[in-house]
Amino acid sequence: MEQLLTGLLDYSSMSQDELRPEPVKLKKVLFDALTILEADISAKHAVITVEDSPHIVSAHPATTVAITANLISNALKFMPPDIQPQIRIWTEEVRNTPSDEAAASTPYIRLSIQDNGIGIDQKYLDKIFGVFERLHGKEKYPGSGLGLAIVKKGAERMGGRVGVQSELNKGSHFWIDLPKASGSWLE
Repeated sequence: MEQLLTGLLDYSSMSQDELRPEPVKLKKVLFDALTILEADISAKHAVITVEDSPHIVSAHPATTVAITANLISNALKFMPPDIQPQIRIWTEEVRNTPSDEAAASTPYIRLSIQDNGIGIDQKYLDKIFGVFERLHGKEKYPGSGLGLAIVKKGAERMGGRVGVQSELNKGSHFWIDLPKASGSWLE
């Protein structure tokens, strides 16, 4: 019950708090998120490969760390018991799709987290970012069913988006797209 209440408070906070964007170095975000998860990473003997992340986004620093840590935590959690977690993290610049004409030329930075975990059946991919959506029993994979909803809400509140590609028993690739930082301070 305590975990559920904490999750609801986090979701509510993510929905209502003012998130003032500022320049955020993704290298620092990844360092902070991995530091938060250090004990879990060690306990699971996870191998985490972080490719150089020189990008800077326009985002809210604490929110960016929180949603990144959430995705890495899920990559550690949703693993078969006999498999060592292998997690790859990288960033790259992407552009909006042509269907998003209003911002078609806006550059985004994609933060990707790919794992070798249990994966997700294709028929559930459009549901997993919803509130209280759980695909597995709490006994096997504990949680509130709010984590990915919080990730989505946080990304959207910062002008970004989230996505996933996954296949059952073949791992998942989650990403967060955030607006690329611009301005004279970058020069």
